[in-house]
Amino acid sequence: FPILLLKLISDDSVDQTLRMAGAVYFKNYIKRHWDNEGEVDKIAEQDRLEIKNQIVQLMITVPEKLQLQISDALSLIAEADFPERWTSLLPELISKLSPTDYRVNNGILGTAHSIFKRWRSAFRSDDLFLVIKYVLDLFCEPYLQLFQVRYTPKLAYITCLFVY
Repeated sequence: FPILLLKLISDDSVDQTLRMAGAVYFKNYIKRHWDNEGEVDKIAEQDRLEIKNQIVQLMITVPEKLQLQISDALSLIAEADFPERWTSLLPELISKLSPTDYRVNNGILGTAHSIFKRWRSAFRSDDLFLVIKYVLDLFCEPYLQLFQVRYTPKLAYITCLFVY
């Protein structure tokens, strides 16, 4: 079922209202069924893998209103699975950064922010620092390069230090 929703959302020939309804339903479906600790698994493992394979590309190709819903769903999945069970997420997000496409970058950076913000209020621990180090090692340099192309290098460096 969730794979069919993704196909509906990605189809440009479908009415925008239907696509938006599908995106909202998909986000809520993920919210209710993805992280089901102790419950029967309502999303098959094969569907989970397929969703993870499609969701980043879908998020950057749909219109902005749909992008917000897909980004929220992606963040919910990341909250449950990143980085342990979704190691390809950050490299995929980084690979989609573009020096010329503001809309794509805005979606990627907004999604990255919603993924990373959960660590702001987390208690200090070795596990937390390992995850943050993993993210910084992968994300900071491409983020800096994006700003070097688009903005001044000083701003990117300062932003990278304060964001993390």
